[in-house]
Amino acid sequence: MGAMKLLLSSCSIVRAPWLISALRGLLPLRPGSWRICHIVTASIARRAADRSWAAEPWVAEEERQLQGHGFLCESLDLAGWPGPDLAEHLASFDVLYVQGGNTFYLLEQMRRSGADRIIQELVAAQGAVYCGVSAGSIVAGPEIAVAGWSPDWDRNEVGLTDLTGLHLVPFILSPHYVPEDAALIAARLPLPHPILALRDGQAWVVDGENQHFIGAG
Repeated sequence: MGAMKLLLSSCSIVRAPWLISALRGLLPLRPGSWRICHIVTASIARRAADRSWAAEPWVAEEERQLQGHGFLCESLDLAGWPGPDLAEHLASFDVLYVQGGNTFYLLEQMRRSGADRIIQELVAAQGAVYCGVSAGSIVAGPEIAVAGWSPDWDRNEVGLTDLTGLHLVPFILSPHYVPEDAALIAARLPLPHPILALRDGQAWVVDGENQHFIGAG
């Protein structure tokens, strides 16, 4: 197993230049542009499995800004991809950038497509950088139940019963943390894993053995 590299945040990396800087710091220096796969699946839950989402302004803006920062960006929905084709395709990217949205739907589609195992292999053994936003950060942990702890958060409309995450980090991620969330967490103690609360404007960086917070708060 290689030295894993992850950037886990609550917000989109293009909204915060310091996140782009942190991502660059995880990538090897080399000529040419890095390739980044912008996985939009969580953001388009309950949508038909077509590419109508590709015309949405937020997708185009994310791609435009990433390209402006020197990345070759391709947006992708995991739904409908057969495993062998997806494995070969994802292996061509330097960064797997997993957007926010509905965490339960995201994990379900990762399982259906085989992306959960593919991503684990690419990040743990092949040197791909995993960049998660909100739901994309939650699934990187050992389990995702935290996503539904409040009725105002994600709804498990897909009826997912196995909430096991990707185990890229050994703790539960709780993004968008505000002080009011402390009671939700306390009500579920003791937890089976440590919990890491990320405020908006914060991120957790994993660079092999070096792991630390960046951002405000």
